[in-house]
Amino acid sequence: MPDHIELREDEDWATILASDGWAPMDRGAPSEEVEAHIARCFGEPAIVLHETLSKFVHLDIHVIAPSNGRDFTTYVTCGMSDRPTKAPSAYSDWERAELVIALPGPPQAHVDAEGRWHYMIDHLRNYARRPHAMGLCFILGDTIGTVDAEETVGPDTRLSAFVLTRAVASPIGDPMDAFRATLSTGAVVNFLALEPIHADELDLKTQQGSDVLIERLEEAKAFELYDCNRASVAPRKARGFSLKRLLGG
Repeated sequence: MPDHIELREDEDWATILASDGWAPMDRGAPSEEVEAHIARCFGEPAIVLHETLSKFVHLDIHVIAPSNGRDFTTYVTCGMSDRPTKAPSAYSDWERAELVIALPGPPQAHVDAEGRWHYMIDHLRNYARRPHAMGLCFILGDTIGTVDAEETVGPDTRLSAFVLTRAVASPIGDPMDAFRATLSTGAVVNFLALEPIHADELDLKTQQGSDVLIERLEEAKAFELYDCNRASVAPRKARGFSLKRLLGG
C-alpha cells in the first residue's frame, strides 16, 4: 500500500484506499497448491504476512526463516498467481508468477524499531501487483525499474533496477524444480527471483540481452540473496599486455 498519503481533516484511510481500489479480498483458488509448492521447495514459513486490504489480488508473503544450513530469510509471494496476466500466445506458460527474494539474517533483523519491514519487501509487494496493473506478464530475464542511476532501490545501496532470474540460493532442493509449479488445472506458475542490479548492468542487458547479464551474474554468484554493496558485473577487466597477442600469435 502507499507509504504516505496526505489526508484532509475530513478524510480517513478507509476512504482514500477504497477510492484507489484497495478493499478486503479473499484468496483465489490456486493459492493452496502454490502454498504447498512454496513449503516443499523453499521451506515451511515461520510466519505469513497477510493483507487486510488488497488490490488486484490478495497478496500474502511467506517468510521462511534460516534453516537447512542457510543463514538468510526467504520471502515468497503467494497470491500473485491467483489471476492470470496477459501473455503473448508464444508465452502462454508465463501467465502466472510469484516473486522471491532473500535477505541476510533472521526475519527480526528485517523489521525496524517502528515495525516497518525492509524496503525490499515493499518492492516485492509492489512488483507483484505490477503485471495486474499494467496488463502484462513477467518473463525470465525481464528488467524493471528506473533508468535513472541516481534513483536507487534503497537508501543504503547504489543498485537501481531489477532483473527477474531463477531462484538459485533460496530453494532447499533442486532450483529447477522450485522454478516452476504445474497446478492440477494444468496452469503453470513460475517463481521468479527479484534481483537488484546496477544501472550499467541494465545498460548491458539493453545492449547485449538478458542472457549476457544473467550469465555474468551467475559467474559472480550474484543470486537472489540481497547484498546492498554488491559490485557491478558489467565492467570487464582489461586484458594484460601480451607480446604474443600483439604479434598475432
